[in-house]
Amino acid sequence: MIFKMESVAALLIAIILAALVTGQAKSWKKFVDFLDGTAQRGVKDISGLITFLLILMTFQGVAGVNADLFTPIFRNIIPQHNLLLLVVGLGILAPLALMRGPLMAYGAGAATVAVLSSLNILPDSVLLPLISVASIFAISTDITQSWNVWGMDYLDVKSGQFLKHGVPLMWGVTFINQFVVWIVFH
Repeated sequence: MIFKMESVAALLIAIILAALVTGQAKSWKKFVDFLDGTAQRGVKDISGLITFLLILMTFQGVAGVNADLFTPIFRNIIPQHNLLLLVVGLGILAPLALMRGPLMAYGAGAATVAVLSSLNILPDSVLLPLISVASIFAISTDITQSWNVWGMDYLDVKSGQFLKHGVPLMWGVTFINQFVVWIVFH
């Protein structure tokens, strides 16, 4: 950031510096083996995430294409002219964002967002903050989030204890944030 470098160039320089500092660049073969081994381990470590993201993109695409099939269902469920009722409903249903559920924009909720967006019930400028608030609920308290898992492990907190204390707190914060969205867009 200091040198305003492109990310790929900065990453390559960082790799070379890391290899030099750790003694992995004493010979060309050792350097190539280091790069190859690191790349293999890195891809293996995130293979589940890569697969999840590929499936998520497919899921989201299919949901958007098939939005017309969901239109009658969602039009009867979603209050189209009462943003306050929608805000309260999403506040109540916010735990559906947990475990990358249907209100988590970065999980199964990607399909929900695609369907809701294509229905044109609400402008995306309103829909995005409403779904983002539910997603923040999950990002803060979901035990499938890597930083939450790391934090629980680091602090030696069991997942049940984390959920017991985190969910009620963030559920309250979610209601407050949903009402902030209502105030801004009302």
